Amino acid sequence: MKMWYRHEGRSKASKLALEILEYVDEHLRGFEWRPRITSIGIRADCGDIYDFEVELEFSPGAFVVVRYGDCDDTERGGICTDSDAIGQAIFAVFEDFRNRGISALSAMLYDARHEALKTLSTWSGGATHAELVKPRLLRDEWCGRQEYLSDLEFRVLDNKLSPSELNIVADHPSLLNAKLKTHRELMDLRFARKTELARQGADGSIDQIAINAIAQRCDIADGIRWVANRTVEARHPDLYLYVRDGHIGCEGYDAQISNFHWNGSSLTLWNCTLPEIAISQLAGQPITRLIEHPILSRDMIITEASLAKIGERQAIKVNFDQPKRLFCKASGRSW
Repeated sequence: MKMWYRHEGRSKASKLALEILEYVDEHLRGFEWRPRITSIGIRADCGDIYDFEVELEFSPGAFVVVRYGDCDDTERGGICTDSDAIGQAIFAVFEDFRNRGISALSAMLYDARHEALKTLSTWSGGATHAELVKPRLLRDEWCGRQEYLSDLEFRVLDNKLSPSELNIVADHPSLLNAKLKTHRELMDLRFARKTELARQGADGSIDQIAINAIAQRCDIADGIRWVANRTVEARHPDLYLYVRDGHIGCEGYDAQISNFHWNGSSLTLWNCTLPEIAISQLAGQPITRLIEHPILSRDMIITEASLAKIGERQAIKVNFDQPKRLFCKASGRSW
């Protein structure tokens, strides 16, 4: 979504965002308390589920998110431009809490926060890197949904082992415990991984094949720094560099050798075959005994090799062990 945040000022708001702000200003003058809009999200392309997502702060720390989507527009692949629609959805929330009383909002937020903190407190000795940042209520106007959901924002470690936002939505605060537990194993794994890397003075690790692939395109340190600090993954037509739990790997092919494809620590040679006896003798050999290529090196040792047939094509499939280097994301140095 294309986001606008209150701290950016109205001068940075798009035409649609300004229309939403003006609708709220005009229609909510009669309210005793004036919640403020803290952010507006507007659907940017067909990959976004909702047309609008607006966050409101009713009182310090009391946030409600209103989402709206037009089913007809989505089915047509279009984007809703009706700012009145989200304005009316926001107005309905204001009316609801005016009728219920602001204490009802506070009670619902308290229940959600209480359940989340109780769950986090049971996890051993703070070993899980998870912090509750913002409890919110969510009003989803998609297809006429009227109830409020619990939407909690946590700060956790992402794939690059950097603090990042994680939103967990539950139909009721009592269900947050189960929802959080589904993330616990991954949170613990990343925290342990970050701790172990820090003991070695590193920010992450990287496959040797990824280092070799980077070296074909640019300076290795520059490439590592670029991949490790990007907010989106590095994709090229023939090379995909990815980060998983602090480890950089890659997938790709050689445009000049159409039958050669690799992914992590596996490699496939299409339209190739060898006698069974030769295949059985590959384990324990450097991968360069099978194929020479700039991204392959003698320190990559074959662990398993097999013949495969997919459709009418013969292939040799290989798994291999390779060195995994540590790196510093500030300098790009690897060792």
